[in-house]
Amino acid sequence: MAISFVEATATLAEGETAEIPVRWSGGPSGSALQIGVVAQNQTATDEDYEVLSEGFAIPQSAASGTAMVSLRALEDDFFAEGDETLSVQLVAPSGAAVQVGGSLEVAIEDAGVSPCAGIRIAADPPSLRDLWEPGKTEQPSETAMTRFIVVSGPGSEAVALDWVGPYRDYDLSAWNPSFRRRNVNSSTLFHTILANWTFLPEASALRHEIRLEWLSNLEVGLRFRSSDGACAGEPVAVCTGAGCELRP
Repeated sequence: MAISFVEATATLAEGETAEIPVRWSGGPSGSALQIGVVAQNQTATDEDYEVLSEGFAIPQSAASGTAMVSLRALEDDFFAEGDETLSVQLVAPSGAAVQVGGSLEVAIEDAGVSPCAGIRIAADPPSLRDLWEPGKTEQPSETAMTRFIVVSGPGSEAVALDWVGPYRDYDLSAWNPSFRRRNVNSSTLFHTILANWTFLPEASALRHEIRLEWLSNLEVGLRFRSSDGACAGEPVAVCTGAGCELRP
């Protein structure tokens, strides 16, 4: 008897459940067989998914047939992870005359997070660069770059957002002697480059794409709030050079 996944790959988004078909053929096994299902992490971790089917039984008299394996991708508070991967394998009982096919390669697509009703935010995994030569500056100089994607739809009419940082809080004359001496209030000098901000209509929603750059050791964040209860508290979407997460 031979048993294998019908497809070699599968893709699902966070929060989705996939029903993955398995096919067997080659004549009856002579006795009922219990086939196991195991997952192995690649870039995914155990917290990223749940195998809902520990296995399935092939009846003694079945010469061929199909079974389904259920896999659920779990949502989390991280919204710039990119696709995460794992492999799923079938396991036959020891000593059984069963030929098991190859593993199923699964990609979990990052679906972003929802800080408020009607709002979804995602981001590209931050990329890093440092234009300073080694030893040329004693200050942190690595730049992080990403793109925020914020989709606002029905239910988000009263939601407002603002930047919670980072803000520069030093005397400009100490940073570069060519500047005229002027004290700068930390609440007025945003320490991030907004390279581009576009607005794209999307059915009944509006899609914001915000490209930004900042020092990777600092946190850049968007705070969401509303006057009609659409937001539970004032959640903040925060990124550093290492990644992005939603905080309550």
